[in-house]
Amino acid sequence: MFLAKEKALYETLNMMKQQGQSYIGYYWAPLQFQEAINTKMSNQTATKIIAFDAHSIIPPTFFKHTDFTGVFQLIVDTYGIPTYQEANPAVISIVTFPFLFGMMFGDLGHGSILFSLGAFLTMFNGYLQQSSIKFMLPFRYIVLLMGLASSYCGFIYNDWFAMPLQMFDSCYQIDERSQYLNVNTTMVNTTEYYPGDFYYPRLEFNCTYPMGYDPAWRLTADDLTLSNNIKMKLSVIMGIIHMCLGIFIKGTNSVYFRRWPDLIFEVIVGFVILLGLFGWMDFLIYGKWFTKLDLTDRSIRTIDHAGDLSATPPTYNYTTYMYQADYDNQ
Repeated sequence: MFLAKEKALYETLNMMKQQGQSYIGYYWAPLQFQEAINTKMSNQTATKIIAFDAHSIIPPTFFKHTDFTGVFQLIVDTYGIPTYQEANPAVISIVTFPFLFGMMFGDLGHGSILFSLGAFLTMFNGYLQQSSIKFMLPFRYIVLLMGLASSYCGFIYNDWFAMPLQMFDSCYQIDERSQYLNVNTTMVNTTEYYPGDFYYPRLEFNCTYPMGYDPAWRLTADDLTLSNNIKMKLSVIMGIIHMCLGIFIKGTNSVYFRRWPDLIFEVIVGFVILLGLFGWMDFLIYGKWFTKLDLTDRSIRTIDHAGDLSATPPTYNYTTYMYQADYDNQ
């Protein structure tokens, strides 16, 4: 113990400058600790503390954090520590990090397991301090939030251990399937039909599944194509929102430090380029999602296999129905 104390003392003296019999050193400390430091140092008769502000040194960054915010600050510090008086992106990462994880790990079954683990570590934190899983306790809140986000996104994707759940009534008549009659495409302007695929008729055009992914799509050959398409578009939208938040934070830092060239050529120009390209793409995605197209409308003109416009669509409009998988073909 004596050797450790002497070692710490000489390591501190080595960071100071000697002037005669005295040593001069500089230190940084949060203002909230100033009174406590002065009280401790006042007991040392040979020590004198003088505030020194005539310097151009950038102070080190100090963030107060709790058990809840500590792990998020650790993640941000891994990529880079904000300089003194800059905005701390760890505050935003409390929401964005778990949610982006949930979009990648969206499964109601697996997410509920992760959520249960986080809830267990959080509720029994005091009892687990002396256990073998003590090393997991600092991460209990982020595990809890990631499990919650994964469960929510799994609910949107309608995934329960990679299986669909019919939590609401489907917009398609999936109890009884009907047989679709394919048009004979070997002849031009033909009216001949023959037995083909099975389909699930849509109950009503204005029907909308209350929340998430209609389980009827799991019965189709296009299930993977459609689900990947939805997840890709949601990922692009959330990614652009996340990038906009980053540029906005840089803009606030530029205004606070009066870095006007950074504000003009990095922030404003960055917003124009980002929103002009990917923002416009997000706008088109939303436009497609909110545009209603009644595929059962008999006034819609179609093109037959000969390339001629036909005012009368075929008796069975294949775009109206929900196909089953290819292995049901006859």
